Amino acid sequence: MAGGALNLWLSGPRFIPDCPQRELREAVRYRHRVIEERAREVNRIQKVPEGGHIKLGSVISDVLGISGRAMLRALAQGEEDVERLADPVLELRPIC
Repeated sequence: MAGGALNLWLSGPRFIPDCPQRELREAVRYRHRVIEERAREVNRIQKVPEGGHIKLGSVISDVLGISGRAMLRALAQGEEDVERLADPVLELRPIC
């Protein structure tokens, strides 16, 4: 009896959204995946310096902000002066 009730439930009418609704759902799901992937990339970028005992997260709030990218660029270029890296008004910022 339970199998019959389950079979009736599975074969009953289903809601199939129209094409614009399906496209919207697909776009929302894709956006969600892109946001999650970006968060994973930011975590990877922040994890690399932490492997060398450089805690950027305790100094700056946004690792991929202007100051964060300038610090990462300076570290990649071999800058070791902590005072120079921590100075918020550095000539490391890109001039645009």
